[in-house]
Amino acid sequence: MEENNQSSKRFVSPIIISLVMLIVILVTPAFIHTRNFLEIKSLTWVIRIEQDEPLRFFLALDQLIFLNSFIKYLFFLMIYRFYNNQTSFTRTLLVGVFIEIYIFVSLNGGNLLYTIFPVPGMHLNPPADFPLPISILIFLILAKLIPPLKLD
Repeated sequence: MEENNQSSKRFVSPIIISLVMLIVILVTPAFIHTRNFLEIKSLTWVIRIEQDEPLRFFLALDQLIFLNSFIKYLFFLMIYRFYNNQTSFTRTLLVGVFIEIYIFVSLNGGNLLYTIFPVPGMHLNPPADFPLPISILIFLILAKLIPPLKLD
């Protein structure tokens, strides 16, 4: 009886949940650029909207090797550890938030430096690249719906 109850609790394995989150990280929008045009980027595709131009959608698999994109895989590994009861929910969430902050700072590093240390005669551009924390929101929903199995 207890064996049947234990197997019904563990209907989704940690590897399946982690692979679903990897697909979410690869496919959902991750960055938005708003300078002269609007560009919504994922790790695998880009949508570009320019004035007087048609909507452009193309695959951009070259982004997978850049550090800003590659660091998102750290969040995937933390999700896997969370579902294997090797780390806490708070630590996993903090890693996701720190990754998004790192991406914002790395994409807007020059603009942020000019904001902190202004140079006379230099035109200040506000930050134009922003990360989209959609993968964190999906993780929050998934962690609420499917909590990790507690070890007794």
